[in-house]
Amino acid sequence: MGRGQNAHFATGNGTTQPQGLATGAAAGPNMATANALTHDKLIDLLYSVDRAYRGSGSFLMNDETVAAAVKIKDTTNQYIWQPSVQAGEPDRLRGYPVVVCNEMASINAPGAAGTPLVLFGDLGRYMVRDVNSSMAVTRVNELGAASGQVGFVLLMRTDARHIGHSGCVKALLAV
Repeated sequence: MGRGQNAHFATGNGTTQPQGLATGAAAGPNMATANALTHDKLIDLLYSVDRAYRGSGSFLMNDETVAAAVKIKDTTNQYIWQPSVQAGEPDRLRGYPVVVCNEMASINAPGAAGTPLVLFGDLGRYMVRDVNSSMAVTRVNELGAASGQVGFVLLMRTDARHIGHSGCVKALLAV
C-alpha cells in the first residue's frame, strides 16, 4: 500500500489521484540539454524558489539523477556533493538535504519536455490527508479460485496537495 501511495504522492494527476509533489510544483528552470544536469542549473533551481521557503528547502530526485548530481564538480574540480559524516543526517547538495524518490522521472529517461526531474523547496508544505487512518482489507477468493490463488483489495481514502504559496516548491524541467 505504501509503495502505491508513494507513486501517487510523487506524480499523481490531482484528479483521480492525489496531486503529486512533481505535478503540483511550480515550473522552474529548464535543463540546458537532455541528460545534462549542471551545477548552474541546480543553482538556478535553488534561487527560483521564494527565499521564505528556501531555508527549509530540500532537493527531491530519482536515484539516477542523484548519481548524476554526485558527479558534478565546481570550477576548482571539487565535487559539490557533501556526503554526510554523521549518522542520521542526510547527504547535502549546496548545503540542502537530498531526498530520493524513485517515482520521479530519471535524468537518463526524462520523458516528455516539461517533465519535472528535480524538485527543490519546502517539501513540508505538501500535506497528506487520510480521511480515516485505517484501511479496509478485503480477501477475494473467487478471482483466483481456478488457479488456487487468493487476492486482496486494499482501500484507503487519502488525498494530498501543496498548500500555501504556489512557489514554495519548484521543478527543474526536462527539455
